[in-house]
Amino acid sequence: LLFCHFYHKLWNIIIKKLGHYFCMELYSEQKYVLNIAEREAIPLRLISHPRATDTCFEKAALLQETQADEKWSAERIIKALYFERKSHTIGIITPEFGKKVPLADIVMQAFGVGKREASEYHPCKQLPLGMEYGTCTPFPWESSLSEGYEIKDLIFIEHPAIEQLLSDVSIGGSCEEAHRASLQLAYGGIYTILKTQFPEQVHKVSYSEYIKKAA
Repeated sequence: LLFCHFYHKLWNIIIKKLGHYFCMELYSEQKYVLNIAEREAIPLRLISHPRATDTCFEKAALLQETQADEKWSAERIIKALYFERKSHTIGIITPEFGKKVPLADIVMQAFGVGKREASEYHPCKQLPLGMEYGTCTPFPWESSLSEGYEIKDLIFIEHPAIEQLLSDVSIGGSCEEAHRASLQLAYGGIYTILKTQFPEQVHKVSYSEYIKKAA
């Protein structure tokens, strides 16, 4: 565990030092996104915004200015939230509904655990590799899941109303440019890519249950 903590800190230092070289392209450990998108015919585009943002609402307002032909509601800005319980780290991928995430209820539905265990999840003390506040991405590094190093499971919130609509996600990174960069693709495409790459670790929770618990 001590070695893993040191490894994590070392990589984040390297990312911060070299980040400006990579912020406008996906990291090598995110190339699965491009490969699956090409194979599954999922259109996507990498965007460099004129100013940095940290929240979904800031991003929605910016996109409404710069891509006025689209109606960019906050729901089309997708956030990735990371939580942990002991050594079990999970990510929740959800549209911005403007409501507090009903964490325990989502965990219970996704994993079939009791309320007591589900209530023990809390925000990660340390974000996964390649992320910082404002750049958390639904597309973590491949080794973070495939090798079980950091993230154990991802939970995708199903939202049929925007499944085919263009959505906007952060791509990670730890530099100024990272807060200006994002990837745009259909919301349903995010699930397809993740489920294809990590079939045993990606779980879907229904939108109706989410909203009912969050109300």
